[in-house]
Amino acid sequence: TNVGKLSTSHQDNLDFNLAESSYAEVAALNLDDPEPLRRLGAIKEILGKDGDAVKYHSENLEILQAKHEGKSH
Repeated sequence: TNVGKLSTSHQDNLDFNLAESSYAEVAALNLDDPEPLRRLGAIKEILGKDGDAVKYHSENLEILQAKHEGKSH
């Protein structure tokens, strides 16, 4: 029987939800680090939350842009 067992899709959703909350916490603690925001955006895309994904990717790009302003390439 499958009592007490999650299907793979439910387990995946739990893993993504755990990752989502973990990266959100890391992002809140490291405001100048774009990586957690990039990863949050990717997770939101996977979960089908496109509006949220765009928000996090935009914030990621803003931090990257601010870090690279004034630097010659």
